[in-house]
Order: sequence, then C-alpha cells, then structure tokens
Amino acid sequence: MKRGIPILLATDFSAHAERAAHRALELAGRYQARLSVLHAVEEPVRYDQFYDPVIPDRLDADAALYDAAVERLRKLLEHIGAPADIRQLVLTGSPKSVILGYAEDQQVDLIVAGRHGRSGIQQLLGSTANALVHKARCEVLTVPLRV
Repeated sequence: MKRGIPILLATDFSAHAERAAHRALELAGRYQARLSVLHAVEEPVRYDQFYDPVIPDRLDADAALYDAAVERLRKLLEHIGAPADIRQLVLTGSPKSVILGYAEDQQVDLIVAGRHGRSGIQQLLGSTANALVHKARCEVLTVPLRV
C-alpha cells in the first residue's frame, strides 16, 4: 500500500466493529494513511395502523439517535486510543448506501468493517459487510471477531 492513502472504517459499534477499529488504526499507523471513521444512523420509519408514515415526533427522535451515535463514536475512538485528528462522521441513511457513497465521493482506497460471520438465510438477507465486499469500487477488508 502506498503511504497517505485514505482508509475508511465503517462501524456499527458491535464487538466485531471494535475489532475492525483496532485493525484499521493499526493499518493507518503502519502506512501513514488518512483514517476516517463513519457510522450511519438508519432513519427509522414509523407507521400508524393504516401504514401511513408518522412524522410529528420524528425530528426529536432522529436528533436523539444522531447525538447518541456521535457520543458512541467519540467513546469508541477514545477506547481504542485513536489520535485526535481522525475524521469522525455520523451520517443518516442506509448504512450500505452511506458507506458506499462516502467511499466513492472521497476516493477511499480501503474500507475496513467488522464481519459478523452469518451464514445461511442470514447471509441471503444481506449484511452491510457483504454489500461492501460486492459493491465497493475499492478494496474491502472484513475483520471477524475471532481469528
């Protein structure tokens, strides 16, 4: 890998993602890469009994979800001993779309994400890591919880 490459860590705050965070930090240090850490807050859609979207309380709930994600991201980076200059992002939308879109826009060379190791029907339903592996235009490193 060439030095100074952009690496993107995609996190969902799971144990798998924490292990991936350690790996991304290690790679960034080894190759003097620019590391960005991204969490996508999926917008929950609430419906009434007629399956019409319910909007009134949504803004407060969305702000609370966003604020909680920002705090969890800060704590994760503190926990793994990340330097203060790492770019931290919390974006709203489908995790697959947000991560792939950011990686494309920022011309990321490597995406690092945790892998849950699902199989069977869970894999058919699709995971974020699976989507990244198959749809990203850059390299993707999926990190299992245990090796």
